[in-house]
Amino acid sequence: MNGNKVHPLESNVSIEGEIYKHFTVRWNDLSYEVNKNFIERQIAAFLGQSNIPMTKTILKGIKGEFKSGQLTAIMGPSGAGKSTLLESIAGLRVKGRSGSITFHGQNQNINMAFIPQNDSFFNVLTVRESIVFASKLQNSTKAKNKEDYLAFTIGEHEKGKPTLSRSMTISDKSFHHHIANNIMSLLGLEEAADVPTGKISGGQKKRLSIAQELVSKPNILILDEPTSGLDSSASQQCIQLLQSLTQHKLPMAIVCTIHQPNPNTFNLFHKVYILSVVGKCIYEGSPSTLIDHLKNVDIECPSFYNPADFIIEIASGEHSADAIAKLVAINESEAQENIAALSSPKNFEDVLITPTYPFFDHFMYLFHRSFLLIIRNPMLFWLRLASHTFLALFIGWIYGPNVGKAGGCPPDLENGFSPEGLRAATNASMEQTKSIIDNFSCLFFNMLIILFSAMMPTIISFPLEMLVFVKEKRNNWYGVGSYFFGMMLADTPFQIIFPTMYVMITYYMTGQIRVLWRFESYLLINILIALISQCQGLIMGAIFMHNMTAAVYIGPLTALPLLLFSGFLVKIETIPALLRPLSNLSYVRFSFEGAIISIYGFDRCGEDVKARLDLMQNMLRGWFAKMLSIVSRAINEKDEDYDYGYEQSSNSTVDENETTELQNLSGALVDTIIAGIGGGMRNSEGDVVSGVMALFDLEDHHLYRSFILLLIFFVLLRVATYFFVLWRSNSRK
Repeated sequence: MNGNKVHPLESNVSIEGEIYKHFTVRWNDLSYEVNKNFIERQIAAFLGQSNIPMTKTILKGIKGEFKSGQLTAIMGPSGAGKSTLLESIAGLRVKGRSGSITFHGQNQNINMAFIPQNDSFFNVLTVRESIVFASKLQNSTKAKNKEDYLAFTIGEHEKGKPTLSRSMTISDKSFHHHIANNIMSLLGLEEAADVPTGKISGGQKKRLSIAQELVSKPNILILDEPTSGLDSSASQQCIQLLQSLTQHKLPMAIVCTIHQPNPNTFNLFHKVYILSVVGKCIYEGSPSTLIDHLKNVDIECPSFYNPADFIIEIASGEHSADAIAKLVAINESEAQENIAALSSPKNFEDVLITPTYPFFDHFMYLFHRSFLLIIRNPMLFWLRLASHTFLALFIGWIYGPNVGKAGGCPPDLENGFSPEGLRAATNASMEQTKSIIDNFSCLFFNMLIILFSAMMPTIISFPLEMLVFVKEKRNNWYGVGSYFFGMMLADTPFQIIFPTMYVMITYYMTGQIRVLWRFESYLLINILIALISQCQGLIMGAIFMHNMTAAVYIGPLTALPLLLFSGFLVKIETIPALLRPLSNLSYVRFSFEGAIISIYGFDRCGEDVKARLDLMQNMLRGWFAKMLSIVSRAINEKDEDYDYGYEQSSNSTVDENETTELQNLSGALVDTIIAGIGGGMRNSEGDVVSGVMALFDLEDHHLYRSFILLLIFFVLLRVATYFFVLWRSNSRK
């Protein structure tokens, strides 16, 4: 297959000479054992893995090799260890692996790419964009200290060698687009260039997976089941493409697993490596010599029978265990001879390229890509925009324009202390109490909407993004830091814009107090809620990246304890003493307290209320003292005619005691009445505070505590999110 492709030019190789040198990768006595206890198996199943054995030896001291310029197929029945062998070579399975993997050749910086069986893509990016971003990320890594690149046209040229098309540098604006165009031409993706990846066919997705890795010219390309999900024709086209890539005089080694190919596809491979159910290799060689090899052990392949199917039947043990034993013995003898022929072995991991990631360049590319993913994703942008707008209007409509006007302050006794005036004040106080309770629920419900609106879309969308990230990170596209900061910064504006839009609508429609700093404080509280709950969603998405059901179910459950310890559903002081310290771990608690103080704290009632309350209390005290004095004198006048049988105290002493007692009694009655009809209380400094502040035992300075603790929660959860992402990127199966 002819086409164009761009490659970096190695500085130590001339155009006229051999551009790349051949190499061999060899494994010797390679074994792999799975040993998991009950708890590990349950955790693995919970995280989405399946068929986890307790103890099983999958590979048993096998030997083999693959070479550059060859397409090698690893075949075998299900459970024989095909994928395990690939992943062991690729370094994805380290724990439980033994034996050696060596490299034979002069190359020192080997670039290896691994394409999983079920590759993941960002469905909202087009094919062209996916390849361009792959080129930007990978080639900026390779060109950290090498700015000069040469574009080659790959085709049938003199002596089969590529010829120089034109010189470019990575700083050229068209560089990455030139690479993308060449790769799409090479792989036949031109017609789908501007089609979103979510709408292309399965065969095109396989080619796109290959295209994304070819942009960096890997020396070794490993594919797990590249033909899975494809029909016979598409499978053959895929293998033909892989074979053509090895024949372009750029000696790439391509290794893949495949399950029972048809004869035409089977013969496209340069070499096949057959694993049996016992974890041993029974054949390593060309497909064309397989039938003759079987005849040497008295196994005859029936006429018109697919040799690939026949060898799989033998590997499955359907013919006899002796047949497997004979084939294993012959293969091990031949493999030992091949080992002796190779010289100058190097540890395979030592020759793999150690990338140096340009943080800023990668950060900008990943920020751009993440931003595109958000604005094009219906879940992350349009649905969030619609839900915040609709719910804000709906909440404002339900609660009405007066729910936020009550401040929990003493009413104005405009009608004096007449029975009608006191009755009106009592009714006003009752209505205010109802309104305040409604406003509590409004503020709390607003907080819940913002919390779950930030958490749930993240939980739903992040697992897919993690699957793509893990694949790209393992193939050395970029580092964790640049990805994390690019992704977080791209989403931060939306985590600010959507809560701001929601708060502006609800704050106005529910009639909250029109004071700018209160609105700003309340808004900042809600923005912090969104940012913190987003981290919570990211952590759940990272943990359960392979189990979406668990992520969606457990994510909201993790918020329930935070709500219970918020102080709204259950007062903090009524929580059992043993559990009460846990409330300090609830960011919802400090968010709710901050919202309450922003709305009702800092002299919500005002100085005029304090003066009015002082006047009201003094007038009531005087009125009650006068009434009680009249009652007391009336009682004393009656008592003067009664003979007590003893000498009474002096009148002056009685008058002083009665005066003090009447003052205390009138003061207590006034305080009770004021508290009952006004709902306002005085703090330790004598200022009048809203009854809401007294109800939740809050003081003004607690607002600063809320902001500080929310910022601490934000930073800690951001750091925790980073380490969860780092853990997932380094996790081994």
